[in-house]
Amino acid sequence: MIDFVCVLSIILELILTYILIVKIIELEKHVNGLNQKLFEIYELILLVNKKIKNTISKINKVVSILTNRKFITARRIIALTVDIIQVIIFVRSLNLSKGFNFKKINYKTLKKLFIANTLRGIVRKILLNVSKLASV
Repeated sequence: MIDFVCVLSIILELILTYILIVKIIELEKHVNGLNQKLFEIYELILLVNKKIKNTISKINKVVSILTNRKFITARRIIALTVDIIQVIIFVRSLNLSKGFNFKKINYKTLKKLFIANTLRGIVRKILLNVSKLASV
């Protein structure tokens, strides 16, 4: 009887070993497939990361130009020059040669000056917001 039990346990061990080996092989194939997918995702992540770094470096270059002290000084000089030109155009549009008269004012020129000044203010605020974002 003991011999029968030993033989039966050996046969059961062989069957269980075979089943375990088959399952281990199946799971190894599954893990290899997942590993391949993981490598593909890794390559895609690296590619996206490289593109994002290039884009951020381009944005940083533009922002560094906008926040450069020399650029800010030049921008102030240009703004002052434009203000002086606008005052000169405004004074010329009044046509004060025959005294101050509201009927002689060139309103088309004043309208152009107002639109230019408004646009300049909008651009100035945009540039200030960009420089604030760059400092964050």
